[in-house]
Amino acid sequence: MRLKRLIFSNLCSSQEPIGLSNCVRFMSGDKVTEKTNHERNMNMKNIVSLILAGVALMANQSHAVTFFADNFEASGAAGATHLGAPWEMNKQVFTPGGAYVGGYYPGATFGPNAIVSGQGGADQGEYQGKLYPDYDGWWGDWTDNKVVKTSLLVSIVGLTAENIAPGTIQMDFDYKLQPNLGPNTSVYSFAKILSSDWSQTWYTDWRQLTGGDWSHGSNVMSFDGNQVGANLQYGFMVVSSNYEPNAVFIDNVTISNVPEPSTASLLGFGVAGLIATRLRRRS
Repeated sequence: MRLKRLIFSNLCSSQEPIGLSNCVRFMSGDKVTEKTNHERNMNMKNIVSLILAGVALMANQSHAVTFFADNFEASGAAGATHLGAPWEMNKQVFTPGGAYVGGYYPGATFGPNAIVSGQGGADQGEYQGKLYPDYDGWWGDWTDNKVVKTSLLVSIVGLTAENIAPGTIQMDFDYKLQPNLGPNTSVYSFAKILSSDWSQTWYTDWRQLTGGDWSHGSNVMSFDGNQVGANLQYGFMVVSSNYEPNAVFIDNVTISNVPEPSTASLLGFGVAGLIATRLRRRS
C-alpha cells in the first residue's frame, strides 16, 4: 500500500486566500478528497438547524395560552373607586395574637382599590390598578394593633384538563410599591389551587414584593389535570396595622397556561439530537 502523501496546494486561490490550514488535499492512489473549513461550517450549520427545529417543535407544542389579561387602559379614566369584575376583594382582620375578628370573603367587588394615572413607567401605559388597606368597618380601633389583610384577586372556577391543559399556570405582572411603607406593612402576590367547595387549599405560591420602582413579578403553579373541579386564585395582598400607609400599584397582569411538552415533541427533539451527533462525527 502506497504511503499517503500530504500535499499543500494553492488550488483554493480561485477564491479569496484562506490559508494553508483551510485548504488541504489528502491523496491515496488515484482517489483525491478535498475537505475545507467551508464544508465543516456547512455541517455545523446543519447541526444547528436540526437542533433549532427540535426546539421549535417543542415550543410549538408548549405554546402558552393567555386566558386573562388586564392593563387597566380600558377603564378610560382614573378615579374609579373599585376595579370591578372579575377583580374581587377579600378582607380578614386579626387580633395581635392571631385570632380572627371579621372581614368579607372573595366575591365582593367593592373595597379599597382604584384606577389611577400618572404612576406608570415606560411599559405601564396611562392607567394602573391600585390596592390599599381597608381600615373601614366595625372591627374597632386600628390603633390597638389589629392586623388587616386586604386582598385583590381573580378567581377561576372549575379547572379541568379540558379547559386548561396539564402543565403550569403562571401569573405575570408589573408592580410598584408605595414609598415609605410602615414598619408593620408588607405586600405579597399569591397563587392558590383550592378544592371545588373552597374548603381546602391544595397548593399555594406566595411571593413578597419589595423595591420602590416598577418591577416584574410572577407566580407559577403546577397543574397535572387531576384536580378536576378545582378552583384557581391569583392576586395581591397588603398586610397593615395601626393605620400605616400601604399600597401597591399593578399593571400588565396576565394569567397563562403553559402545557407540558408532549411525548411526540420530545421524541422529535431526541431524533434531531441523534442526527446532529452523526453529522458531527462525519464532519
